Amino acid sequence: MESLYLDGTSITDAGLRRLSQLKTRTILHVSRTTVTAAGLEPLVDLPRLECLDLSHTRVGDDVEAALLRMPALQHVDLRGTAVSPEVVERLRQKIAEVDGP
Repeated sequence: MESLYLDGTSITDAGLRRLSQLKTRTILHVSRTTVTAAGLEPLVDLPRLECLDLSHTRVGDDVEAALLRMPALQHVDLRGTAVSPEVVERLRQKIAEVDGP
């Protein structure tokens, strides 16, 4: 497993674009950062990304589309975000484990 823990760092949406080149990444933690839903778009191209921690980031309901296009995603943590309960419920229908508000 290829894990990367960037919790509480200064990574931005621009930094996430660079991470999209790391195709073997399976676990990515970016909690407590300034990451937004727009920054997740390049991560859709990570074919093995199974676990994504977005807790306490700036993502909102607009994160839904990107998450649903991540083919291997099995767990996403959205606690402490602006993602609505309705979107969390829809994500739970498609992703095995979703932690939400």
